[in-house]
Amino acid sequence: MLKMKTTILIIYFSLLFLIGKTYSEIQDTSATEYYNIGSSLLTQKDTTNAEFYLKKSLDKDKTAPALFELAKILINKNTIRDRARAKKLLESAIFMEPRNINYHLLLATLMEYLSSGLAFKEYEKILEIDSTNVTALFQMGKIKEDDFNEYYHSVFQDDPSSPMLSLNKFAMEDFEEAKYYFLKILYHDSTNSQAILHISTLYEDAGKPEKAVPLLERLVRLYPDNEKAHLYLGLMYYKTSNMLGAYNEYKKALILMKPDERRDFAYNSVKELIKPLFGNKIKNFSEAEIKNLIDIYWKARDPLYLTDYNERLLEHYSRVAYANLRFGVNKFSLTGWKSNRGEVWLRFGEPVNRIRMRPQINAGGRADIKLKTDVWHYNDMDFGFTDNFFNGEYLFSEPSPGNRLHSQYGYDSHSYFNYVKKVRNELYIPKYEGPKFSVPYDIVQFKDEAHNTTDLFVSYGLKYIDSLYYRNKFYYSHNTGLFIFNQFFQTISEKRTLIKYLPISDKIEINDTSKYVINSLLMSAKPDSGNFAFEIVRDVDKGVASNHFPFKVRRFSETKLDISGILLANELTDADSNMQYPITRRSINILPNPISSFSSKDKIFIYYEIYNLTPDSNEVYNVEQKLTIRKKDDRSGISKTINSFLNIFSLGKDEQQVTLTTKYQFKEKSPQVNFQLDMNKYEPGEYLLTLAIKDINSGIEIKNEKTLTWK
Repeated sequence: MLKMKTTILIIYFSLLFLIGKTYSEIQDTSATEYYNIGSSLLTQKDTTNAEFYLKKSLDKDKTAPALFELAKILINKNTIRDRARAKKLLESAIFMEPRNINYHLLLATLMEYLSSGLAFKEYEKILEIDSTNVTALFQMGKIKEDDFNEYYHSVFQDDPSSPMLSLNKFAMEDFEEAKYYFLKILYHDSTNSQAILHISTLYEDAGKPEKAVPLLERLVRLYPDNEKAHLYLGLMYYKTSNMLGAYNEYKKALILMKPDERRDFAYNSVKELIKPLFGNKIKNFSEAEIKNLIDIYWKARDPLYLTDYNERLLEHYSRVAYANLRFGVNKFSLTGWKSNRGEVWLRFGEPVNRIRMRPQINAGGRADIKLKTDVWHYNDMDFGFTDNFFNGEYLFSEPSPGNRLHSQYGYDSHSYFNYVKKVRNELYIPKYEGPKFSVPYDIVQFKDEAHNTTDLFVSYGLKYIDSLYYRNKFYYSHNTGLFIFNQFFQTISEKRTLIKYLPISDKIEINDTSKYVINSLLMSAKPDSGNFAFEIVRDVDKGVASNHFPFKVRRFSETKLDISGILLANELTDADSNMQYPITRRSINILPNPISSFSSKDKIFIYYEIYNLTPDSNEVYNVEQKLTIRKKDDRSGISKTINSFLNIFSLGKDEQQVTLTTKYQFKEKSPQVNFQLDMNKYEPGEYLLTLAIKDINSGIEIKNEKTLTWK
């Protein structure tokens, strides 16, 4: 240690001695001494004096090391003139020492300012010296990756009358080259994080995210604290519909982010998304209020409450991650989602199609330059973005009359975007792990007199052709969820059920192609207005049926005449019967028909309940029921059948409907009512059934309606 300190002091005093020499004395200093002084000053970051002594060294003797060190100083000055001088110095150094890789690397880096093609050739020379040089392989892969991204989905047109030429074929050649160089790095160094990240994003941009997943999974195992690795793995999981994997990776990435980055990613981006919903009022909200609004916003837009994650939030994180990856401009410190393209991506997601129109110059009396333009197509809207300043910052395309530099998209995208986000704040089509499918369902509400709540029966039909038949049962394993929220999406009630088997007796067949096995779910809830969700997730393929809508849980009267919902059914039987159908109401078992569709081979049962009838002096409850049947789409559609019913039904005044009147007597004030309807002489179509119930003892009348399809 003492020897090292002594050496440092000798060098220090030698430098002071040389710096203090007169001009005539300096003339006698050798090139090597000048070089040593300059190198020492560089270590002290004194580039001004270092440059002076390196130049003096070169005046004495042009050596490759001095040329190299001086070139580094000139490059850092970041001017065109100094870069040109540095280029000449490096070329001289390489001429002297042609196999010095450091000289070649610096020249290749310098050439990237001028031309990626020239830089690529310089990197090729490095590989001729050392075929395993990671820096050269990586930079060559990155150049080809940039070329791929630049030309993929690009088109070129010689003139307006000629067809557009797609450049995808040439872009895919760049893709293969980039992949080759990144994979070669990984062959020599399987832990190279940058190579893994770049080849993964390369795969994603080529539409092959599944190939990126195993690479990124290896990366997060090697570097569990690598934020970008978790973020990009989350993105690739999402692209391949691994929702739970995406959720877990995004969670890890957010934890690893710096506080400012995390706030920008998860808070500022959402704040920007909800601004149009509140306008200038949002400026008056506190941060706590905005965070509460964001929580409500995500809860309201969650398309599947059965999962432990919010699919809409996953889509948002994926949009932000992709926008930051692809649309940021480092030289301006512009975060990707804040760019024009980034905000469109943030709100409306990935376009259906996007093309890049290559720049062109139309020769003539006055040069007309068509700027590089990206055009994004959605189903019912388009946006154009133009590289106005040739710097990669694509701005909304806007008309520029009289300007010789103009976009190749002829509309004002900026004004259009400002308009669209007012009327359509966002565009989101739910994405699930499995396929989406539809389920016919029906919700009927009854009064639960014992608990002063409302019973909701949600009946639904599953096509049993999709199930397995096992021991007199249909094996159709699925999870169901019923969720009721208030207007602020606070949970009022929820019920989750796993169902594996459904009885074969609970099937209905509308026709040869519509064969369903029926199930019903019961949920009791207190009356309120808000929102309802009925969801199913199949076990076999993660298929999803999700139905969300505004809903009002009825408040049945405790004292006045009231009526339940109308339940359409294929079968009814006593509760004591061996047949146990999906719905049991006191003494009756019911096989509901949630499709509300019947044919001539079906029985049609109607079931409902009456509440709070008034007794007569003999404690008897007297009711008059009027059932009116009217065809919905064609009001005159049942006229052909009317004559055959004249002896049974009384006609309405406009002779466009049929009414059946029946009188009942009950011994209870809240009776169950059911009857069978015969529609065999009716034309096929959709009918509206209206039940008018009159309490004869009190004179009060109430109504309810139901739609039925007759085939």
